[in-house]
Formats: sequence, structure tokens, C-alpha cells
Amino acid sequence: MTQPQPVLEVLPPLDLQSCESTALPCDAAVTLICQYGASERLYHSRLVRIRLLLGGVLLTVQDRELWREMGCASWMDFLKREFPRLSGLEARSGSEALAFAHSRTLTQMAPPELDAIPTLTHARAIVKEERDTGQGALSIASVARVN
Repeated sequence: MTQPQPVLEVLPPLDLQSCESTALPCDAAVTLICQYGASERLYHSRLVRIRLLLGGVLLTVQDRELWREMGCASWMDFLKREFPRLSGLEARSGSEALAFAHSRTLTQMAPPELDAIPTLTHARAIVKEERDTGQGALSIASVARVN
């Protein structure tokens, strides 16, 4: 049996800065959520980057209210019921992915920098530090201190 091609090499990078204006149709969002969810389980070394990309898709689903097209009564209904069904991940993983996509620090990092973040815990610490300081994007020195 052939190994599935890594989703990060197959899919074009998602521009997280313009998610709300991205013309991502509902069926494409569903496909990306499924693929990123599966990729998280396969490619642990790129977990932060995959979670960030997933967050970008979720931003689009939330901002464009694509959850309505998926038969959900609300955004929270989508996150608690449909997101886990599509991605195989827990609802809190979706919430975290959304927080990552809102992070100026993480969205400004290049893929190799994201891949160098050793764990999701470290990425969470960056998001928390960014939120606590209210400064927006953290400097490289600040990121190194958090990690």
C-alpha cells in the first residue's frame, strides 16, 4: 500500500492574513478540515504548522458562516459536533487551532520556524504571552524566551 502524500506538500499554503476574503467554498473547507485532521495524526514533526493551517480554514468557516451550509445551527454547534466528525480531532483542538490562526506571532513565522517549535505546549505559550502582553506579534527573542 502506498503512503499518502503529505498534505503540506500537496496543498498550497493558506494566506492566514486574508482568510475572511478567501473565496473558499464549503466543500473545499470540509475537505481541508478532513485532510489537516488526518495530517495531524500522521506528521507529528509539523504539528504546530498543521494546527495553524487548520485554524486558517476554521477562520474562514467561522467568518463566512460556512457552518450553516454544513447543517449546523451555530458556530459552537459546528465546533462541538461537525468539526470532530470531519477532522477526527476534539473540539478543543479546533478552538486551539483558531487561537493559533489569530496569533500574529505564529502567522508571521515561516514554515521552518513553525516546524522548529517543539510542541503544541510551546505554541500555546506563545499565544498566551502574546495575549497577556497585548503587544501583538512577539519578537524572536521573546519567542525564544517563551520556548
